[in-house]
Amino acid sequence: MRVELVHITKRFGSTVAVDDFTATLADGQLIALLGPSGCGKSTLLNLLAGIIPVTGGRARFDEDDVTSWPPERRGVGLVFQNYALYPHMTVAQNISFPLEIKKVPKPERVRRINDIASMARVEELLDRRPDELSGGQQQRVAIARALVKQPRLLLLDEPLSNLDARLRLEMREEIRRVQRETGVTTVFVTHDQEEAMSISDQIVLMRAGKLQQRDPAQTLYHNPVNRFAAEFLGNPPINQIKGRVENGLFRTREGGVGIPLPINAACGNRPAILAVRAESFVLDEGGFPCEVAELFEIGKEEMASLRVGGAVVRAYLPLEGRSGKGDTVRVRLKPRGVFLFDEKTGERL
Repeated sequence: MRVELVHITKRFGSTVAVDDFTATLADGQLIALLGPSGCGKSTLLNLLAGIIPVTGGRARFDEDDVTSWPPERRGVGLVFQNYALYPHMTVAQNISFPLEIKKVPKPERVRRINDIASMARVEELLDRRPDELSGGQQQRVAIARALVKQPRLLLLDEPLSNLDARLRLEMREEIRRVQRETGVTTVFVTHDQEEAMSISDQIVLMRAGKLQQRDPAQTLYHNPVNRFAAEFLGNPPINQIKGRVENGLFRTREGGVGIPLPINAACGNRPAILAVRAESFVLDEGGFPCEVAELFEIGKEEMASLRVGGAVVRAYLPLEGRSGKGDTVRVRLKPRGVFLFDEKTGERL
């Protein structure tokens, strides 16, 4: 099912939680709603579910305008952060509950429970109660309960946040597997960029209730539309060097180091931020000078901390045994992973 949101706005008193949000979510994809805490992700999810009404704008599921529809009419499956399983019911009863509400005949209920339990890999847990399950098992049951009613749209509100790191990795792969098997359009709320980048078809990046960028993960990483998008994705965080664009050259604010870039003449002369991914530095005797501040080994990777003018940046460079702390090395920048932003607006130049 395709989801179309047109100028969606949600206010709570004087607080604007979602601000003029417009986006189309493609049919059958897993879409991550990504952004910092308080950016409006969960509010947008609740608007999709119909749990809270919009202040303005329209929501469409395929050709249906569902803006004023109640949750039970929308055909939505919702998995909360705490799973919200009924503690007095068995796994089978928890999964069956939505079907009982819809008065699905018992033979059909049994068939669908067994089918979805097998898909979610909880078929051996059907007689247990939630307090007898691990966190990962509870999550599988919650997803099975959401899917058993065959929703048009599956909504997941930070479902991995209560799990330990190893189980988070396993369970996000499980979510991806189940989503591919069912083909149901799925919206997944997270503030974890690694989760969003690892399993989603599209990332919807939000900040302060506004849409910043909607693209596949690699597009967001390699082609961010603004400074916020560039700095939110990437580990280690993208390096940022303050300076000015002057006659087609970027010059650092401190130290006055000139860094040649293919700068468009339309950029003019202005204060700017040069943002560079750690993997975008290359040793080159004809490049600009940097001082080695520190050297690190991170597994098989060699990382250097370099001073460029007054800025300190991280760079993946093979300097171990070749240069030491305090030495000067010369580097150039790769064409990929290097961005220039207006310092005041964050707009990409």
